[in-house]
Amino acid sequence: MAYLELQRVEVGPWPMNCYLLRCPETGGLAIVDPGADAERILEAAGQAPILHILLTHGHPDHVGALEAVREATGAP
Repeated sequence: MAYLELQRVEVGPWPMNCYLLRCPETGGLAIVDPGADAERILEAAGQAPILHILLTHGHPDHVGALEAVREATGAP
């Protein structure tokens, strides 16, 4: 069994954390809390397929880039 790899991406005008969870077997990603700066998040993801977007809660600092990331990736 492989463990997920975790990458922290700082986004926004003050440090907010977005996380990328990567499956080492498939290379697929889940984005957790895309709070701001969709461009930076997508750059950190690289060419990996983004399969899921996960939210811990609905505050703006956790969902600010949600629509832009969804539009760019088609991920649910």
